[in-house]
Amino acid sequence: MAAPIEDLDFNPFFRNLQTKFEAVYRDAQQRCCLICVPSTQAICDINITEQFIESHIFRPSPYFRGQYISLDKNDEKTIKIEDGVIKSVQGFRNSFKMKIIGEELGYNNDFKTYRIVIVDGIIAEIFKRVTTSQEQLDLIKLDRSSMGSVHSDCREFLARLPAAERLLRSLDAQAQSFSDTYMVLEAYLDDAARKVRQICANCAQDYLHRNPEYAEGPDVKALEAAIESCVTHALHRKVYSVVKRHLAAADSDLQRRLEAFRAMTLAQLEVRSELWFPYTNAGPMP
Repeated sequence: MAAPIEDLDFNPFFRNLQTKFEAVYRDAQQRCCLICVPSTQAICDINITEQFIESHIFRPSPYFRGQYISLDKNDEKTIKIEDGVIKSVQGFRNSFKMKIIGEELGYNNDFKTYRIVIVDGIIAEIFKRVTTSQEQLDLIKLDRSSMGSVHSDCREFLARLPAAERLLRSLDAQAQSFSDTYMVLEAYLDDAARKVRQICANCAQDYLHRNPEYAEGPDVKALEAAIESCVTHALHRKVYSVVKRHLAAADSDLQRRLEAFRAMTLAQLEVRSELWFPYTNAGPMP
């Protein structure tokens, strides 16, 4: 089974399937369907409707191994999977191939498996994507000097970008989803860090995909840094307490070691004599 290239928890298609179209998801699970989840980058600015969702769900063919049939009443569309690639077989206006970039197995209530594959495209390219005009792009200079280092400055920097409303809405929604659904545990802090990095990457990639003119700018890292600052600020309260508890023993050990230095002289610390000064009496600089 291929490791997912992106986290399904933050994929807009999969999140809509689990929540807004839960009945469709339950039916697909019980029928052990193949669920084709377009990558986040592939569905930028697409209105995810029930029809769009259903067009990416296929039941196994009762006749041919590796082939899957659409859920419409007439069984009009058929796809097949070969060597990690989904290919159209029949029923589509135009033939296509799309690469499987990740896969997970799910289990329904009867403990039967169904496949969830993440693909690098969508089944039908029928929706227009909105791009940023050059006039909008000129409203902001792509320069680090317009962005400070604190959260409020970073938030303001992002708010001045063209098409900023969608970026900030997505950032806030993904951070809120993490806070509401993810349990941060000391033993799995690496996993928590991976998920936080994925949120940052998703937001940046989504914005750059919808605004390719920005991607050509001299300093895209300003965008990435601002997004990271806003995401970590939003998640600080949930994550920091666990990190602090996890490192409490190491912090105490470091504090004990530092306290031991108090009784040592500069000579014992092997500091060169020309650098000696009465550091215990040193006060704040004027």
